[in-house]
Order: sequence, then structure tokens, then C-alpha cells
Amino acid sequence: MNFEEEARDIDFDFPILADETIERLSNQHARAQNDYEVWKCDLLEWLYFEGKDPDRLRGYSEETLRNSNYKIDQIMRWLWNQHEYTTELTEEDADELMKELGRYSEYTDANLNNFVKTIKRIFAYYNHEKGKHIEWECNIDLNEPSVTNRDYFKKEEFRPLYEAALAHGTVKHYHSCSPEERDELKAHLAQRLEKSKEDVGPEDFGQANSMKIPSLVSVSLDCGLRPIEVGRAKTSWVNFKDSTLDIPKEESSKNEDNWKCVLSNKSVRALRRWSDERSRYEKYDGRNELWLNEKGNAYGSSSLNYLLNQLIDAAGIQPAGRDLSFYSIRHGCATVWADEENIHDAQEQLRHKKVETTLGYAHSGTESRHNKINSKW
Repeated sequence: MNFEEEARDIDFDFPILADETIERLSNQHARAQNDYEVWKCDLLEWLYFEGKDPDRLRGYSEETLRNSNYKIDQIMRWLWNQHEYTTELTEEDADELMKELGRYSEYTDANLNNFVKTIKRIFAYYNHEKGKHIEWECNIDLNEPSVTNRDYFKKEEFRPLYEAALAHGTVKHYHSCSPEERDELKAHLAQRLEKSKEDVGPEDFGQANSMKIPSLVSVSLDCGLRPIEVGRAKTSWVNFKDSTLDIPKEESSKNEDNWKCVLSNKSVRALRRWSDERSRYEKYDGRNELWLNEKGNAYGSSSLNYLLNQLIDAAGIQPAGRDLSFYSIRHGCATVWADEENIHDAQEQLRHKKVETTLGYAHSGTESRHNKINSKW
């Protein structure tokens, strides 16, 4: 695909470069403005056509890109102050930028979260178009994104999501395949596991039917795990005796309190099977992470959103205008707990320091209000 030609065909109704950016580029070398404009068009075009879900060629709306467009320029102008002209933002740059914005700017946490989203979109572009493997999470403590929107999973979607996780990537057992089936599945698994077909054996068939993803999804639905918490989760957090996930203060995302989150029977069963299975995999030797992705790294937002998009498709869940991400699991979990349980139980399960944060997830459904209005007079 010719990105430059396609990007110009889109004809965005906003200027590609901000005036401040053009002025800054005029002070760089002679080819800087043209180079940056081509890079920016490539980025915006990719976000528009593919950025939200590259596998299904689903991109962001023009309104979303309009909001991101100026943030991209702000980030890159900051970068030029550090390194002269470049279009290569690194994870270290992103950490330093967010540290500066958090300490010295007057931006609200909502605005800072928009910077985080934009940085992650730039890194997603690098990963998919430049062959990089960047899994970045913001290290500074920001209040959670606003939950006044509709972008969360509904209670009735929890079970289909878990059932899709159970079926995710499964294949027939090695010894129950015909020779022809086994040969086809070995070719499929070789591509998936990035190894030669001749090296695929019974253990790889078993790994394809792993309980890793079901346990990860089930625990996330129970506890509303943030993406960063999935990446940080340790085997020591799992308390089978009490059927809880015990998150120590020093490892919690907010680093404020020890948390004891209850687990459903489904999660406990999934974790027991995964714990036994996990001990048989070489890549977990000497590692205490509860879950690692296929490359042997801790999970981050990008890999979790990629997985989630596959599960949404498999479960037949219709987004219906929602911008569903892995964080939407947390929003959905919080909404169910806030609506149906004691608000202080919900606060503890979701690991909110302030009860007001938990109350922000409470919703009043139309059916519930209809039942109540008939009792008023």
C-alpha cells in the first residue's frame, strides 16, 4: 500500500501539521518538514484504516484522530528539544515526557491520559509497520480514565467472553488426530509458535489447549485487573487457601495498600489447572510472572488488546459503538460490583482508595427505574 498516496486521498478536515510544528521544523534541516509530513501522513493513515484492530482492518474515527493529531505534534516537538529532529520515540523518551508533564505541567489527569493514549498509538504504529516490539505502560500515578462513557462490557457478555477464552486456539489432542490432521495441525502450530514443523510435538499440542488465557480472562473478570496488573501478576499473589488474589502494596499499580480480591470458583479451578500446566513450560523456569505472552514477555496493553479483539470476534460480542479495550473489562467488572453489591465490598474488590471512585461506576438501568417509579405513588 502506498501510504502517502492513500493518506492524501483521505483528505482529513483538519491540518496535518500545527502552525507551531511548521515553525519548529523551519529551524531544522532543509528536508525535515517534508520528512515529518510524510511520516505523519503514514501514521494518521494507518490509524484511520487499521490502528484500532490491524487484523480486522478497523481504524479510529476521524474525530478521534482530530483529537490525537495535535497531541502527536506536541509529543514530537518535545522530542526534538531532547534529540534534534527525529521521528523515533523510544520507551525511555515516553517515560521522561510523562514524568515532566506530571511534575511540571498544569494538565489534568484526564489530559495526561490522552497523552498516554497517543503515545501508545504511536508505538502500535511502530510495532505493526516498523516491525518493533514495544510494550509500554505509563509509570506515573494517574487517576483512572473517566467512566461516564459506555465503553465497558455488560454483565451478560462476561460468560461469552470467558467461553471464547476457553476455546481460544484449541486443537485436537495429538494422539486423537489422523496422520493427515496431525500434519495439518503441525503446520498451523509451527507458524503460530514460530518454530519448524519438524519440531512440533505432543507438548506443543497441549500448549495450544492451555488454560493460560482462560485463567487470565477469568481472574480479570473477577478482579477487574488493569493491563499493568496483568503484566505484574505473580504466582505468589494466588492464595488457593482463601480463594483470593493477594496483591502486596509494593506491587499494586497505585502502590498504596495491600489488596485481597476474592476469586470465583471458575477462576480458582482455572488457576489450579494453569499452575500445574505452567510448571511444565521451560520459559517459566526461574520466572515468577503468573502469565507470559508467546514471546516470553510480560503482558502489556498492546498484546492484551490484540488478544481481546480475537475473543470479542469469537464470542460474537457486538461493540455497538463502544470503543472496547482490555480496560473495558475493568469498567464492566466495576459497574457490576457497584450496581449489585455493597459499595465498600466493590471498593475493596476494585482496589479503589476512595469510595467516590467506585460510586462513579454505579449506573441506574431503565428497567430498574421503571420498577421503582411504580412504587412511588
